[in-house]
Amino acid sequence: MGPRTSQLTCVSSYYCGSWTSVIIVGIALFGVTLRSVNPDLVLVRVEEGWLQESMSSYWSSQGHRIHSFLGIPYGEARRFKKASPYPPWSGIRQADRHVECTQLGNYGPYETTGVEDCLVVNVYTTALQDQRPVMVWIHGGSFNSGAATPRVYGPEFLLDKDVVLVTINYRLGPLGFLSNGKDDFPGNLGLWDQRLALQWIQKNIAVFGGDKNKVTLFGQSSGGIMVSYHILSHQSQHLFHAAIIQSGAITLPIAKSDNHPGFYAQALAKHFSCGSNLTVTSSIQCLEREDPHQIVLEAKKLFSSFLSNPYPFKPVLDNTTSLPFFRRDPFEILESGDFRQMPIMIGNNRDEGLIVSSNFIRNPRLWREFHQNNDELLPLIFFGRSKSFIETDDMNSLKILLPSDIIPVDFEALTAFVGDHVILPLESVTIDLFLRHNPNGTFVYHYTHQNSYGISDIIAQSLPTLFLRAFAQLFGSNPFSLELGVSHGDELFLLFKPHVIPLNTRFTRRDIQTSQNLVNVWTGFATHQRLPQRHLRASNDIYLEIGPSLTLRHRQLWNTSWHQ
Repeated sequence: MGPRTSQLTCVSSYYCGSWTSVIIVGIALFGVTLRSVNPDLVLVRVEEGWLQESMSSYWSSQGHRIHSFLGIPYGEARRFKKASPYPPWSGIRQADRHVECTQLGNYGPYETTGVEDCLVVNVYTTALQDQRPVMVWIHGGSFNSGAATPRVYGPEFLLDKDVVLVTINYRLGPLGFLSNGKDDFPGNLGLWDQRLALQWIQKNIAVFGGDKNKVTLFGQSSGGIMVSYHILSHQSQHLFHAAIIQSGAITLPIAKSDNHPGFYAQALAKHFSCGSNLTVTSSIQCLEREDPHQIVLEAKKLFSSFLSNPYPFKPVLDNTTSLPFFRRDPFEILESGDFRQMPIMIGNNRDEGLIVSSNFIRNPRLWREFHQNNDELLPLIFFGRSKSFIETDDMNSLKILLPSDIIPVDFEALTAFVGDHVILPLESVTIDLFLRHNPNGTFVYHYTHQNSYGISDIIAQSLPTLFLRAFAQLFGSNPFSLELGVSHGDELFLLFKPHVIPLNTRFTRRDIQTSQNLVNVWTGFATHQRLPQRHLRASNDIYLEIGPSLTLRHRQLWNTSWHQ
């Protein structure tokens, strides 16, 4: 990831030789931004050195040129240690290459992708001299997968508005969340990575046209959970000024900090030649020497389930360390109201349970397993871990809460079951606590538009069917549409422009209307730190329903529908 300057050399004879030196000296003397030798590219000066924008062409939906700076390093990753700030570089660094953190790949059960040296941000802006609101995106992926790549999180929709967009990479899975609960391996490295990125933004965002005093942190799913954690942590709550939490609540099963984080390190180390009778610390010390891709693969073999990703590696309560991210349990902090008050928008999607139930469409065998042995599958749905990794008390509570007569018998019932008994009620607890302790600044939304393409389609359909569907949709038909509902994550396809087939096929008129509403609400909140409806104030009783139109509704009706 060293500096590359080839794009700045000898574009024509006029710019060769001493002219390059004159340009660099002129930049140093007269300002932080200037057109580079390529007249269509700009240079900016951040604290670490010079950056040239990417040669990739991005244009907003309304035709505004987007300056994109991809793969800007903000930290140096050290195995199982907190990252250090990235050191200065000499020359001009070309910001045109995005990287992904080490994780499982998408094309096979035992394929990996990414690199360990992955701590980068992407910055998108249309005006480098302004002081615009900054929107900082934390991607989801169950703490184990995902990346800030523009292939998935394209800037074109949001950059129709006067904002600066920053997307963050952070370490994932065992490389980002393995812990022994002590100072030598404290855990929560993914959260510390994000904090380091927020510090980088505070120091450097002005040269991209951003206002460091108006930073909105937003994320979805596990990204939304981590946004909540930053609100509740004394370590990072001063580094941003507003937050948007999309389908991510600290009361969800996957967010619960495990009481025995070192157990997973020992279990993982046994799959390597680390010896026997290892302590937690010696297990992690052994894993420090192993190949990062092999660590991810062995974690998959050890902890995988039918769900999208294994869940053991996630944020932990680290208040036994000398420099904790959490002084006490995050839920206790939220419940007590002991956190910094700020504008918060929080909400979810109509059929959140589809993220689980759509797995059963693609793999009917799971239905038989579910009904023959739901003692094994229910812990995966409710806790994100197999029965062997669940406390006995939790299993007993599950049997009390879920008598056999309410176990779902078909796909629609399973979707409602997961949504009504797991996701929405637990998200409602988080929403209610933010409303109670942050009453004048908490706004609630509910996403109800069924996209022409959604997350559940990807999970439920095979790869050939996905491409056939994309091809058919180009000609105005969609014979492969499942129309399953409004899944967890569906809003992302209309908030960010995807750049991969089949996600970038033609949008319907209702999709476009919904996308415009999402962009207006999200950027309006980042700009004005409230919902952009003239008469809408923060209220326990009102939420904003988002679809092709925007509608105010009473939350009492919403809660009633969850528990019917």
